Amino acid sequence: MFVSLDGRGQCAPPPSAKLPGSGLIQPLWHGDDCLGLSGLFAIVNAIRLLLAPARGISAADQHALLRIGLQFLNGRLTPEQAVICGLRKTLWHSLAHSLCDHARRNLGHLVRVERIMMSPLADRGDAFNVIHQTVLERRAMLLLMRGGRYSVIKGYSPSSFSLFDSGGSWWMMKNVTGVCGDSGDARHVFYPATFLAMSA
Repeated sequence: MFVSLDGRGQCAPPPSAKLPGSGLIQPLWHGDDCLGLSGLFAIVNAIRLLLAPARGISAADQHALLRIGLQFLNGRLTPEQAVICGLRKTLWHSLAHSLCDHARRNLGHLVRVERIMMSPLADRGDAFNVIHQTVLERRAMLLLMRGGRYSVIKGYSPSSFSLFDSGGSWWMMKNVTGVCGDSGDARHVFYPATFLAMSA
């Protein structure tokens, strides 16, 4: 191993360094490989995102939302399922309504969530247009992606979608994104049947 010396003959640290495992694997994020948690975090993140321009929510309010969400899942899923397994679409939709009800009653903001109804034959162009329109209406788009991870779309550009994601993703290129039934060799796949639009 080569160690350089500084002007006084002392060992100088290298200008950069990484552990051997760096780049070989990705870290676990809240909700990334804990698929059940990704559904809960997506809903809480959407509420936080929508309330941020007004006054945001406190850490205590955020913890209350997480606690209410976990209490909602308790009895419907085992603890292991709630953390490791993905949430069924219907259960996730019910969870979103429950947390929005809590936000209305306890945070003093009218938070609404509604299901976006799309044809089972919708292609990626149809789905992308619905996402664009939802963002233009200043609503957050919540959805399920391939792999069982739920996320939030906070914006878009001609070439990409901007995410507010508990899995650490910041953006997703449109040219490698498809939808169920129109995905081809897409790297990312959205499920339009899960689309929820949230507003505040």
